[in-house]
Parts: sequence; structure tokens; C-alpha cells
Amino acid sequence: MVRQPKPLLLLSFLALEPKQERRFLAELFWPNAKDPQGSLRVCLRQLRRASPDLVEVTGGQLMTRLESDAAAFERAFLEGDDATAFALYRGPFLATAPLDSGNVELEEWVISRRERYAELERRMLLRRAEEALAAGLFTRASAYAEAAYRVRGAPELGVFDLQRLYAVLLACQSPLWSDVHSTATSIGLSLPTPSTLASRLRRASDMVARVQPKEPLAWPDSASSCDEVRRLVDYLCGPTHAVVSVCGPPRAGKTRLAREACREPSVLSAFDGPEAFLDLAEIDSSDELPAAVARAFGLDELGIRSASGLAAELGHTRALLVLDGIDGVRMEAVGLVTSLLQTCPNLKIVTTTTSPLGLQAEVKISLPAKREPSSAL
Repeated sequence: MVRQPKPLLLLSFLALEPKQERRFLAELFWPNAKDPQGSLRVCLRQLRRASPDLVEVTGGQLMTRLESDAAAFERAFLEGDDATAFALYRGPFLATAPLDSGNVELEEWVISRRERYAELERRMLLRRAEEALAAGLFTRASAYAEAAYRVRGAPELGVFDLQRLYAVLLACQSPLWSDVHSTATSIGLSLPTPSTLASRLRRASDMVARVQPKEPLAWPDSASSCDEVRRLVDYLCGPTHAVVSVCGPPRAGKTRLAREACREPSVLSAFDGPEAFLDLAEIDSSDELPAAVARAFGLDELGIRSASGLAAELGHTRALLVLDGIDGVRMEAVGLVTSLLQTCPNLKIVTTTTSPLGLQAEVKISLPAKREPSSAL
């Protein structure tokens, strides 16, 4: 068994960075030694005494076939196997690694790996917290969110994760919500107050309650449905895509997916402007589309009849618009969306449709056809 710190560190490095040149390893691990190559030879002898097959040498390169727990953890995370990933994560990566003074390059490698794995752990915890909150399990959601906030070795929270974490902690009435709010304030990020977020929750509930579901309330696969809600929430809260088109055949669950995402606390905390959920089946004429959207936003008293008037009113506010069932007024809807995005940089639009709109700022979420239950024999 290998017990010496430096050989263990070398073995960990080779397990994550295979096939490295001897000279590179010697200079990386012993930059201040008089004979870096000699120090590497001593280290390799210690490893071989523990097990002759731990390290292989091929043409001046070193490698190991030993799998690292860190690599297995990351693979489990990427495969969506949270249970295995949680079991494999045991705290900050190489927290007691023996780093020589002035060994900046190796120290940077250890820190970058440590932050990378801690960030993945935090993402899993935050994801679990949001799922628990959506299921009404407030105590469990709070525990996951607080653990996510306290992950040791993780990099500073980004804007997106700060918003998500704040929404969960506040909804669960965790005392840590004020700490997250202070952190956000220190970097110039404005988060909604508790009363504002509560108001948005009520407004979103009223908004989605007005829409009678045209599609079944159950998806073909409950596990995949959670994944799709999570994807839609990520797109809405992230900075990359202005339009998210939920595509699929009739009765695939498109409307339900949009409704569920609108209820998520992280979505509510991401928008400080109005939200609107518009069923386009209720539109009598395509000419009425801008006015109908204005009414859905609660702007009907302003007499808005054009896309330009609607865009001028929305301006730079962080607003959310859901256009449900655009296929009947597809060309007009595409024109309206294009016009709004030219003037409203912070507007996010969700469409439910059988096929994407074909816009540059668009990302697609595809839903399969609903599987009908087999008839009993």
C-alpha cells in the first residue's frame, strides 16, 4: 500500500492525466530539486515496491491503469447517476496534497481540479434542492440548498447559481437566504426581496391557472419530464438563448412543460418585469396578436396594437412571454418575436409548437409522442 504523500500525488495525477513525459513530470513535481529526474526515479521505486504494475513506462512516457475516484465521480455526474456521484464525493480534492513552496504550476492544477469537482457537487445539490422544492418537500429542499451553499473548495457562486440558490432558500425560509442576498449585493447583483418574490409566485400561479390544459397532465416518462423541466428552467435563467421552442406532436405535454417551468422559483426570481402566458388558440385574427400579447402582460389599458408599441413598453425589463400553440398563427408569431427581440434584449420567449421557428437566438426542446397505454388482453 502506498502511504507516502508525494507518490500518492503522482499516482493521482497520472490517473487523471494519462501518458505524461518523464521530463515533464520531473519538472512539474520537483521544480526546486537539484536533480528532478532523480527525485522522480525515487518516487517511482516507492510506487513499484507497493505494486509493480501501478505505473507503466512506455517510450519515455508514464501512465497508470488505476482509476481515480475523482474520474469515476465526474463520469457518474455526466451520466446523470447522482446516487453514485454523491457516494464517490468525499470532500475537497487532494485537500492535504504535499505541494512544495513555489510549485505554482502543480498547485494550480490541484486547485483547478478541486474547484471543478466541488462545482459538480454543488450543481447536484442545487438540482436536488429544486426538485425537492417542486415536490413540496421544503425541509429536504432547504437541507440540499444549504449544503450546496457550503460546499468546501468550490469557486465563487456565479450569477445564475446565486439566483437559483436564493430562490430555493427564500422559498424554504432558510436563514441562509440573507447571506446569499448579501453576497449578491456585494457583486452588484439585484435580487428580489421576499415580498417581491412572494408577489411573483402569486402572479405566476394566477398566470398559469388562467390557462386550461389542452394536453394530458402526465408525460410518458416522469423521469424524463423532470429532466425537460430542468432544461427549460436552465435555458430561461441562463444568458444564452432568448427563445426556447418546446416542440412535439399533439398531446406530447408541451403546454404542461411550459406551465411547470413558469412555476419554478428560480424562474420567478430571474425576471423583474411582467410575465405572460398566452393561448394562441384564443386569437381570432393574426392582426390581433400584438394586442393579445399586451393584454396577457396586463398592458391592455395602454391601447397597444402593434409590435413596435409593445416593444417600446417592455423595453429593457426582464420579462417572460409564453406563446402556447403558435402553429395556427406561425408566420405572424415569428414576425412578432423577431420584432420584440430587436428592441427587448432581456425578454425571454417560450413557444410551444410542432417544429422550431428557425431563429438564430432559438434553442429547441423536443418531446416525443405520448405512448398510449396497451389494451388489456
